[in-house]
Amino acid sequence: MRMIAAVSRDWGIGWKGELLYSLPGDRKHFKALTMGCAVVMGRATWDSLPGPAPLPGRKNYVLTRSSAFHPEGVTVLHGLEKLAQVEEDAWVIGGASLYAALLPCCSEAELTCVEAVRPADRFFPELTQFPEWTLVSESEAMREGGVSYTFRRYRNCDPKRLAALRHCKMPPGAFFFPDGCSKPPVLLSKNASFPAGKAASFWRGAAPHSSG
Repeated sequence: MRMIAAVSRDWGIGWKGELLYSLPGDRKHFKALTMGCAVVMGRATWDSLPGPAPLPGRKNYVLTRSSAFHPEGVTVLHGLEKLAQVEEDAWVIGGASLYAALLPCCSEAELTCVEAVRPADRFFPELTQFPEWTLVSESEAMREGGVSYTFRRYRNCDPKRLAALRHCKMPPGAFFFPDGCSKPPVLLSKNASFPAGKAASFWRGAAPHSSG
């Protein structure tokens, strides 16, 4: 699997259910990369789509806990472990909790990196903090809507198998936004405890291990 997102300099991606940026070049890039592939999203991302309706020309998967959710043209998945049935070339398109949960299992991330900062309450994992993730390409700078941006591709040198997700329990509330939503989300270790203002490292010590 791969990830795709548009991020600010501080890795912000959303504010009050809306994307931070609406850039024609970014939308064209997103469509070119995902067309003909599967896309995987959380329920909030689905609700933010126009309609909401499935993205055309792509197989749409939505993760949700709701048993009453069954829109036409969508494959509904009730749990991360169900992703084992999704095509390997699928794109994860949001939101923040899904990016955080699936980061170890993705091989690449295609990011539209905007040279600006706007108020945000949802963040993409800060890839520069993970030694297994490296920047492998970057486009020339472009400018639209009063902001400059580039397309950057990051690669994970040690992606985990999707099968490992079945061994990772993800209780509600496992993700939180430290420092008043000013930093990317942190996934707590299942055994983690932390004083006020402190957080366990993202996935560190909690990454699932599987030989299968």
